[in-house]
Formats: sequence, structure tokens, C-alpha cells
Amino acid sequence: LILIVYWVVQRKVPVGLEDAPKAFDLINRLLGPDGVNLLYIEEQTGATVSLRGRRSGFIEHTTGQESEEPLHIRVEHKNEDAIENAEILTSSLVKSVQEKLTEFTMYQNQHFVYYDQTPQGASGAQPYFDPPSKIVYESVLADSGKVVYESAPVLKKDPTCLHVPLSSPTPLPTPKDSPLPTPKSSPLPT
Repeated sequence: LILIVYWVVQRKVPVGLEDAPKAFDLINRLLGPDGVNLLYIEEQTGATVSLRGRRSGFIEHTTGQESEEPLHIRVEHKNEDAIENAEILTSSLVKSVQEKLTEFTMYQNQHFVYYDQTPQGASGAQPYFDPPSKIVYESVLADSGKVVYESAPVLKKDPTCLHVPLSSPTPLPTPKDSPLPTPKSSPLPT
């Protein structure tokens, strides 16, 4: 009988963003689409990498529940060098997500301040907040050019615009009596 024992080294890289708002979607930002962020670290180092602790969604085998430990990324491998490399990449990922949270928080704070300064008669629109990477649409008051409804930072636009979609899968219909010019077809010079 031959018994081979492999020692696996484990390290925990703390995430430290327990107070991130739900709208920030911390877990998905750490994992990336389809877990691509952790898979990249595994491919580069050969280590096993997993998100563990509170809010991680990882169910521990021993308890059948999430761990009560603070959110962290666990790195495992039998080789110390692989662990160190995985820790470097994991720490870089955590730092990147921390920076994104700072940007997200600043973005939200700017918009709360901006809406506090919106005049009372601004059509009663309610602010809509979406992650900065998504833009839904904007409304602009024709007379003042003030944005009263937005989902992402908006550059100054022509104040004559009213409720302009930023991206639409199909062209928007325009009324027949619309003051907007309609394109005319003209023969191309030959």
C-alpha cells in the first residue's frame, strides 16, 4: 500500500467591500461575466480560486450554508509560487473593483446633489440611477436645457431636445406634423 499525501496551501485575500450597495453588484463585478475573472487567475497560475464568505453565494460543504467569514477570495495550490502569483492577481482584481466602487459612489453622490438643485417645476420627473456602464435615456427641459431624468453622465446637448433616446433598436416614429425635417431622396450625381 502506497499512500501519497499532497499538501495544499490555502490563502485568503480579503475583499473588504462589505458595505458596497446592492446596486453596485459587487459579487458579479468580482466574478466577471460567467466567472471569467477568477477563471483567468486560475489559467494564469494553476491555482484554484473561489469567492467565499458572506454574500458570496458559495455554500460550504460542511455546514450547507454560506460562511460567516467576511467576503474573501480563497486561493489554493500545492506550490507556494503559484499561490503567490495567484495572490498578486487576486489582489489586483480586488483593487480594481474597489476603484470601481469609488467611481460608482462618486457618480451617485454627484447625481443626488444635482437632483437636489433641480427646480421644483421640472415636470416632476424622478431620477433613475443605473450603473454608469449603462445608459437608458435622458430628458431635457426645452426652455432651460437642464437634464431632469438620466441614467448616466450626459454631455451638454442642444437644449431644444426633448426626451431623446440614446440608443434604439428601431427608428422612432415622428408625427406627420412634426417640425423636424424629413430626409429627401435626391438622385446621386453620376
